[in-house]
Amino acid sequence: MGFPHLWFAVIMVGLPLAAGVSAERLRQNRMPGGRIGTYAMTMGCLWVAALAVVWRYGWNDVWYAKETLRLTGWGRTALGLGVAYFLLMNVVPLFFLKHPEFRRRLKESSQDRSFLYPVSRREKWTFFALALTVGITEEILFRFFLTDYLRTLPLPVTLSPEAALSASALLFGLYHWKQGPAAMVNTAVFGWLLGCLYGSAGSLLAPAVLHAVFDLKPLLFLRADRSMEPPGTAASQ
Repeated sequence: MGFPHLWFAVIMVGLPLAAGVSAERLRQNRMPGGRIGTYAMTMGCLWVAALAVVWRYGWNDVWYAKETLRLTGWGRTALGLGVAYFLLMNVVPLFFLKHPEFRRRLKESSQDRSFLYPVSRREKWTFFALALTVGITEEILFRFFLTDYLRTLPLPVTLSPEAALSASALLFGLYHWKQGPAAMVNTAVFGWLLGCLYGSAGSLLAPAVLHAVFDLKPLLFLRADRSMEPPGTAASQ
């Protein structure tokens, strides 16, 4: 099996399975190091997967987009709808954090995953490192590798950059299936927006930074109300 096919399986099957096993061990209080151990394991798996891609393709090919994305017609419409959806689902709620009833409902909705989120200062700093890791490595794996992989598959019709980015965004949503249907849709839309940013900016820098900031959202929720457990994000499997 060639590297691209093998690494596609690693990303779409191996990484979610590893994250699921570590999360379950943490839930059952059998994870060495507790939350920090879970964060460290996740970071290690992601860095191994991403660095293997860099080793295989070279840093310049990975970091810099091969083609500039030019959206027209349906692409611009999809981009506008994606931005509106993302703002509505992820930015607008931030303005309601001061309302006790909103915080209470937010806490209830995230209760089943509360064991994953940082409590101590050390856990929060490790979670910060995890968010940075996810921002960089998942952009390498999804925005570069999977987009390139989909474009080079021996299909009857070669996928355009826009189609490949859309397909990789759908796979990005599927990758987060353990977080539930709503999270899958949210991350698929987010992946589409990150793909557009990657293709427009010409490098992974901007989408990696935005991705990391997005995954730091739980720390913002914790700061808003120390008694509230934050909801799930793309950073936690």
